[in-house]
Amino acid sequence: MATGFSPEMMEFFLSLRFNNNQAFFEENRARYQRLVQQPMRALAQELEPVLLEIDPQVDARLARVVSRIRRDTRFSRNKDPYRDHMWMAWRHAGEATADAVCFYWEVSPEAMHWGFGYYAENKATMDRVRRAILAKPRELLALCAQCGVPERFSLQGSAYKRMTVPEEVPEALRPMYIKKGFYFENVEGAQDFGLLYSGNIAHRLREDYRSLAPLYRWMRGRQLDEIE
Repeated sequence: MATGFSPEMMEFFLSLRFNNNQAFFEENRARYQRLVQQPMRALAQELEPVLLEIDPQVDARLARVVSRIRRDTRFSRNKDPYRDHMWMAWRHAGEATADAVCFYWEVSPEAMHWGFGYYAENKATMDRVRRAILAKPRELLALCAQCGVPERFSLQGSAYKRMTVPEEVPEALRPMYIKKGFYFENVEGAQDFGLLYSGNIAHRLREDYRSLAPLYRWMRGRQLDEIE
């Protein structure tokens, strides 16, 4: 089990949040490696088999899965050099982030979030999803019910405010139809850090990723086989 996480990890994040500079980080690099990097990598390795079971094309290399603590500030207004949170995400090798459908897990001092969805907003990708919703709404509704949406996982993501939705789109799928990008995220457990510190987080993530797998494969299929 991934038992390397501790409350000290959150203490490190909070310290970095208020001392976000290179001098502080270098003084605390060993602390970062012990409290954050090593447990994150261990959890990623523990989850690798189930992600490859769900999708053999997933790029499971640790350097691609586990986020870096150093931020790329070139195109950001926020010039803080380091993150005060970390995440893992599983995509296909060489896949553009704007088109990626990925499983993820994110941890910060405030909460944990996990599920799957689109990495970024992308109109072309969402237009394909909208065509799929129109073509096979019953199939998608059945998959949502099978995967525990909305009871276990909620639909998230920004939406268009004035998009016209065709009358034939079922009421339950209208929130998805108007999204600029979307993801399905855990409803419970976001602040259950006992789950993290006990070492049971890997078991919970395996269960939830497997539960979402049919919906994930459906979304992956829509990208590979466009419905006109």
